[in-house]
Amino acid sequence: MNNLPELIPDNPVTSPKDLKGIFTPHEILFDQNITASERWLLSFIWNLDKGPKKCYASNKYLADMMRTTEDSIKGMLKRLKQKGYINVSKWDGRIRNMEVNMAKYR
Repeated sequence: MNNLPELIPDNPVTSPKDLKGIFTPHEILFDQNITASERWLLSFIWNLDKGPKKCYASNKYLADMMRTTEDSIKGMLKRLKQKGYINVSKWDGRIRNMEVNMAKYR
């Protein structure tokens, strides 16, 4: 893989070189209420939200991982938040902490 995204410090699932795959819960994988790209993004967030800081990946990092634009990520995140798929627990205008709302699937 060329042009790998930069690492996110202190996060266990951040190095594309070390990444063996992304686990996607079946609830996300088969959710027909969101697009395939939104399911993929939700899977990235789900895999990155395991630490105490939850997922704090930037739009740039997520765009690089998904090989898309930051504007595309921004739009998907906005829709996922509006639909209740992600919770943002902290936002200071620069850094956000977000997690997948798995209660949405119960």
